[in-house]
Amino acid sequence: MSTYGQKRDDEYLNRLKSSGPISDFITSYNANLSAPHRTIFLFPGGMGSQLLRATADVYQGPPFFTLRRGSIHSSGRGRSSTCRHKHRLTTTITSNTFVVPNGCIDCPGLEPYVGFINWCQNSNIDLFVFGWDWRLSSEATANFFLNRFLPAFDSLATSAGCSPHPLDNFWLVGHSFGGMVVKQILNQSTNQYVQRIKRAITVGSPFYGYGGQVHRYFKGDSQINWTLNPNGAQRAAEIVSTLPGGYELLFLPEATYNNNQSAFANDPDGYNLLAYPSVDATNPGQRADPYHPIPTPPATDPHGKVRYISSCGFDMNLLVAGKAASDKITLALNSSVRNKFYNIRGVGNGNTVTSQTWKLVPQGFNPNTDPDPITDTLGPGDGTLPAWSTRLLGLSKGHVISVPGNIEHMDMMNNTSVQIEIAKLLQPTPSLFAHMSRMAKRHPVKIKTASRTELNRLIRQLDRATSGEDISPEERRAVIRGRLKRYSPEELQELLARGYLDALKSPSQLSGRPTRTKKAGRLTKRKRRKSRR
Repeated sequence: MSTYGQKRDDEYLNRLKSSGPISDFITSYNANLSAPHRTIFLFPGGMGSQLLRATADVYQGPPFFTLRRGSIHSSGRGRSSTCRHKHRLTTTITSNTFVVPNGCIDCPGLEPYVGFINWCQNSNIDLFVFGWDWRLSSEATANFFLNRFLPAFDSLATSAGCSPHPLDNFWLVGHSFGGMVVKQILNQSTNQYVQRIKRAITVGSPFYGYGGQVHRYFKGDSQINWTLNPNGAQRAAEIVSTLPGGYELLFLPEATYNNNQSAFANDPDGYNLLAYPSVDATNPGQRADPYHPIPTPPATDPHGKVRYISSCGFDMNLLVAGKAASDKITLALNSSVRNKFYNIRGVGNGNTVTSQTWKLVPQGFNPNTDPDPITDTLGPGDGTLPAWSTRLLGLSKGHVISVPGNIEHMDMMNNTSVQIEIAKLLQPTPSLFAHMSRMAKRHPVKIKTASRTELNRLIRQLDRATSGEDISPEERRAVIRGRLKRYSPEELQELLARGYLDALKSPSQLSGRPTRTKKAGRLTKRKRRKSRR
C-alpha cells in the first residue's frame, strides 16, 4: 500500500507531466533556435512556490486533479499568468487533501521571479521553474527531483526528439531555501544526473541558518497572527510547529561551529563570524544551541523554565530531523562536484539579524501576551540572511560571490547585479555575455511596496478589530472587508508586496522604520491620510 508521501509525489509528477509544465518547456525548447542551448532549473525560495490544494482527498485517488488557480509558463519563454489566489494556505501536511507545488509566486504587483524569468527569455536561456513544497524537508525535494522528476523529464524530452537534449547542458539555480535543495542534490554525487550538471548556483541560501525562524515557535508570525484570531499568535505557532522544513532553518548546531571556527572567522570578504550566534540571555557565556536545547524537553531548569515551549506542539522529533538535514546541508561536497558549486550572497544590508540572545521561559508561556524571549543583533547580509551564513565553507576562491548594495532577500532574483553574476557563471562567449548584461540592465523589475509603517498600522487595526473571542467568523470577515475597502486595488497590492518582502524577517526588523526610496512605491500624503481613517 502506498504511503501518503508516495501518493502525494505521484500526484505532483502526474501534474507536471499531464498539465503542461514539461510539455510547455519542450515546445519552447524546440522553438529556441539559439546555440548553444542552456537549460536552467530554478528552485524558488521558501514561500516562493505556489502551493495548490488537490480537488480529491487522499482516500479517493489517484488520480488527484489539482486546482490551477494561476500558473507560470515553466520554460520562461513568455508569460500569460494572472494570480487568482483568493484563498490562503492553512492546510498542514497531514491533511486529507494533497497540496502540491505549481511554479513560483506570480501575482500582479508581487512577482519576485519575473525579472529573472524575463531575463532568461531575453537571453535565450531555457528555464524550467521547479516549484516545490517548502513545508517539507529539502532532502525529500532533492530525492524527488533526482529519482522521479528528472527520469520522467529525460524520457519525455527524448521522445519529443529534443536535439541537443536539454540535459546535455543544464544548470541548477536555487534561491534561498531552494539553494539548500540544490546542495542536497549535489550531495548525491554519484547520481548520473548530478554528474551531468554543469554548475549549481545558490542565491542567498542559509547554509548555517538564520535568526527569523526561532521567533515563530514562540510568537507565531506577526504578519499573519491576526488572520487566525482569536489567539492568533498561539494558533500560528501551532501551525509552524508542524512543518518539517522550518526546523532546518535554525542557527547552526554548536558542533558545526566548533569544527569550523577558524573558517568562520576568516571569510574571504571579511564577513566573519567570531562567536557562536545564539547565546543565553541570562548567562552570556552559555551557548543556546537551537538543536541541543538545555534543558532538554520536557526537563526544566531549577526555576521551572524551558528553552522551547510544548504548548504549541513544538516537535522534538522534527528538531532531530532538522539537525540531520542541517548536517547534510553543511557537509563538505565530494571532490567530483565541489568545483561545480557557487554561492551568490547579498552583503550590503546592515539591518540583518546576525546573532541573538535567548531567554528561558516559563512552561506556561503564552504566545499571545508574553514578550518574545529572543533578542536580535543586526549586521551585514541581505536584509534577512546574514552574510556569514550564505556561503558554504570549504569552497575554492571565486566560488563565493558577494553582491554589495541594499539588496532585499525576497527580491534577489530580480536584481540586475545578481543576474549578471549568474550570467558569468553560465560561461557564455564574450558577445553573449555582453548581450546578457544588456538584458539585465534594460528592463529591471522593482516590486512596488507600501512602507513597513503603513503595513504595520493596518495589521494593528485588523488585529484589534478581530481579536475578540465573542466575534463570530461572519462578523470577523465583515470587519476585515470593511477595513480593506478603504484601500484602492493598487494600495492593497503594495501592502501585499511589503508583507511578502518582509515575510521572513525577524520581529525586531519589522518593528522599526524601513529605509525607503521613491521607487519602492511610497504612498502619497493623500493615500496616507486615507489609510489612517
